[in-house]
Amino acid sequence: NVASLFEAGRLNTRAQLDSGDELGQLAATFNRMAARLRLLVGNLESQVEARTSEIAAVNQKLLVEIDVRKKAENKISLYSQELEDRVAKRTQQLVDAQERSIRQERLAAIGQLAGSMGHELRNPIGVLSNAVYFLNATLPDGDVKTQEFLDLMDSEIKNANKIISDLLDFARIKSIDIGPTAVSEIISKT
Repeated sequence: NVASLFEAGRLNTRAQLDSGDELGQLAATFNRMAARLRLLVGNLESQVEARTSEIAAVNQKLLVEIDVRKKAENKISLYSQELEDRVAKRTQQLVDAQERSIRQERLAAIGQLAGSMGHELRNPIGVLSNAVYFLNATLPDGDVKTQEFLDLMDSEIKNANKIISDLLDFARIKSIDIGPTAVSEIISKT
């Protein structure tokens, strides 16, 4: 009966036999073995409990470290995205600046070309203007048709000169005068 209870896990069970014969000695040995076993099981339970506490503490530390690492990874990910956005924005700014620079260079080249063309066109137009002047001077009483054509040529030469002057004005680099200005003056000029 005592052995069955002991086997069932009731380690505090003791044999109650105080006789001096072999059964008494067996009961006393059983009781000492049960006490030692109870002590060993108690020590094992304490060790298991201590180990369980240590494991729980380590697990808690690991959970904290994992949380810290996840937060750090999230910050790194956000920072990485922010850097990518900054790089994309800066790259777009550089592309825009490069396109503006190319447009400005093209406009400058067009301006130089216009200036050069304007000066080159003034020479033949000057010759034409001199020819019209000469013809007007040498044919003062020419027929009406000739006079109409000479007047038409003179008018078109003046138009061509105006176009060339406008082109040269466009091509000329103008300095910007920055300073106080009366708004009423600008409106009246306009």
